[in-house]
Formats: sequence, structure tokens, C-alpha cells
Amino acid sequence: MIEESRIDDFALIVTWFESERTVGKEVLGSEETAWGWVQQIDMTRKQIKLVNDDGFWWIYFNRLMRIERV
Repeated sequence: MIEESRIDDFALIVTWFESERTVGKEVLGSEETAWGWVQQIDMTRKQIKLVNDDGFWWIYFNRLMRIERV
């Protein structure tokens, strides 16, 4: 779905984990959600660039939680 969004230019709703701090072995953070189009997939850094009218986010693959088509 990520690659299709980049190629076919359709919007997604992406939810990912945003870490805030580490306590012992636990990573604390929050769930972030944004909508937009995947403009770029960086396989070297293992992240996607999600873009919408409000800005953009670089999101690491290992932090992705949910992806939905708009």
C-alpha cells in the first residue's frame, strides 16, 4: 500500500509510534496519526516521507503501526 500511494498518488492514514523516553528497558511514547501521500521511500534509512498540506514526516518502517487507505 505504501508503494502504491507513492506511484498512484493516493492518500493514506498512517499511524506510528513516536518514542519520548526510555525507562529501564521500556520505551515510552505515544501513537501519532497523520494523513498524506507517500512522496519518498528511503530503503537505506528504512523510512518513508509522508506529505500533506500541513507539512511532512519522516517515519521509520519499524515504528509503523497501521496504514489505511483514505
